[in-house]
Amino acid sequence: PLEKEQYKLIRLLQNIILPKKEIQIKSPETVLDFSLSFLNDCYKKEDIQEYLAGLADFQLFLTEKKEKPFKELEPTEQLEVITTASEGEESSDALKYFMGTNKELAVKYFTQSEYFLTTHLEFEFVPGRYIGCATV
Repeated sequence: PLEKEQYKLIRLLQNIILPKKEIQIKSPETVLDFSLSFLNDCYKKEDIQEYLAGLADFQLFLTEKKEKPFKELEPTEQLEVITTASEGEESSDALKYFMGTNKELAVKYFTQSEYFLTTHLEFEFVPGRYIGCATV
């Protein structure tokens, strides 16, 4: 159970990782809904607890590092904060896990989308095309 502000923060973070404006993905669910469903259904309870601990650490990290709210920062500043949180020496293991999991799930959402499969992998959905006369 996430609070409204946590939900918004995760959505903002994932929209920075996978920008909506640049890529039009047709999907019945958003990247946030996909990520939270995947996390809830496919991860162990210990991993979910670590994710939530990382979320709390990220909120604390944001209040300590910046004087403005995260959503009001310039895009370059947001990327800098994300990079520092993901790779910084002072970042906790839970924070690094949170950031890595968000990135992993956003990439999984993109690579399983119809847009990616048809545009980049030339994938054809079943039943595919019918070739009536083919030399054997």
